Amino acid sequence: RPFADDQVALMETFADQAAIAIENARLLGELQAKNASLTEALEQQTATSEILSVISSSPTSVQPVFDAIARSAKRLCLALYSLVFRVDGEIITLAAAEGATPDHLEAIRAAYPTRPGRTTVAAQAILERRVIAIDDLQRNSTEPGRAARARNIGYRSLVSVPMLRGDAAIGAINVVRVEAIPFTEIQIDLLKTFADQAVIAIQNVRLFSELEARNSELRVALEQQTATSELLKVIGRSTFDLQPVFETLAENSVRLCAAERAMIFRFDGRVLRLIATHNVPAEHRAFSESHPIEPGRHSAAARAALERRTIHIHDVRADPEFTYGAMEIDPFRTVLGIPMLRAGELLGVIIIYRHEVQPFTDGQTALMETFADQAAIAIENARLLTELQARTGELTRSVQELQVLGEVSQ
Repeated sequence: RPFADDQVALMETFADQAAIAIENARLLGELQAKNASLTEALEQQTATSEILSVISSSPTSVQPVFDAIARSAKRLCLALYSLVFRVDGEIITLAAAEGATPDHLEAIRAAYPTRPGRTTVAAQAILERRVIAIDDLQRNSTEPGRAARARNIGYRSLVSVPMLRGDAAIGAINVVRVEAIPFTEIQIDLLKTFADQAVIAIQNVRLFSELEARNSELRVALEQQTATSELLKVIGRSTFDLQPVFETLAENSVRLCAAERAMIFRFDGRVLRLIATHNVPAEHRAFSESHPIEPGRHSAAARAALERRTIHIHDVRADPEFTYGAMEIDPFRTVLGIPMLRAGELLGVIIIYRHEVQPFTDGQTALMETFADQAAIAIENARLLTELQARTGELTRSVQELQVLGEVSQ
């Protein structure tokens, strides 16, 4: 019994509609896949941009960058958690973590710090400077320790991407999953991008720190040169009155050496007598004025006078020979004493000190020795000018006497 023409036509219409439905489903599937791909690419680009923004806003610290990388890596790689490791010398340490529970972190930290090797996947990636991807660490690991750690924490798939700077590995990024589901090439490439960004951040911080250190050195050098120039000007103006020289020296010593007090003593041939201070309490000054210091071992000034050299006591409380009574009035801890010398002859001593145990740097010590030399020059200049003035007075009187004798003889 043949189908009627209208029945055949109806079936052809149904076939066309089925074809349209199949094509629509195909196009919709392709569109959804394309949209998913675009969404993933957009998320990755956004994450990359965010990390670059963190890099630019954190020139002095890599920690915000590591934290941002850990967050983005976990989210975009659909991971259980992510870890960022840093190599310091030859030691690998955990620098950031995202998504790990306290129990996870405890188990992870038990394996670190460690050295590059095969103890962990990150250590191996750093040692071999290559990406290491393991689909099921609980089953496919050749290292019993790794498999036991994976079972203990509860993860299976893992990828570790090293951070490479030239031929050196300076860190690694790890992502892990509970399921034995391999990470895609796109996700691994994203982790490589994050690793490159981490290297940029580390390099930026290093360069910025070096630049800051260099600028700080130049700033200190400029301040010291300026202070030296100012002191020389004061010396030039104070031919006979040395008090302005000593007061300027004491003030600059405290300011440029990050000290809290400064004291200047003159040696009278027997004892050191206080002549100038800066920021010294009145009680301490009164004690020092009423207790001249004899050369000896009982204080920094006494030792500098005795040994004719710079004395640096890091902690007077730990020095059994230090018995100078002023430390009970003004509880100082670190003391620097510099003798003022002229051809080996002791002219005086400069003292600066701090209340906390914080030794003075070599640069600060060198600056104080320069100040001591300048003070010695000022003292010598004043002595020579005084002698010259006295000699000039004697010659003037002699000439006057000769003139009087000449007039009498006439």
